[in-house]
Amino acid sequence: MAKVSKNDRNLFVRWGKVGGKTRAKKLSRVERSRIASHAAQIRWKSAKNNFNQLISIRLNEARWDDPVFLEEILSEGSLESWRELFRQLIDHPFGKIAEALSRVVNSTQIYGATPLWKGIINTIHGKGL
Repeated sequence: MAKVSKNDRNLFVRWGKVGGKTRAKKLSRVERSRIASHAAQIRWKSAKNNFNQLISIRLNEARWDDPVFLEEILSEGSLESWRELFRQLIDHPFGKIAEALSRVVNSTQIYGATPLWKGIINTIHGKGL
């Protein structure tokens, strides 16, 4: 494929923006919403696939049911990793992950995270706060 000059590339970008705005004007509100929803689903799907590739600092293999990995998530994890942990708990409230997380929050004191996750576990298990 031949290289495109910077001037031509800028021209194509400008034309693309004009074409996109023209197309958006022709679409109904429902069609625009459907397209936006589809794009968001694709973005979330790719983000979720990338998230499943979490790397552990201390472990060769990162596993959700490993207390060492869960401690890393609570102390070093991102908001997205906390969301995934929450999803895992909701899907299996009495499973291996919930059991491992209970052990972690009962044996460590991570500022802010330990009381929060203890409360989440108690709420999920129906014990209240």
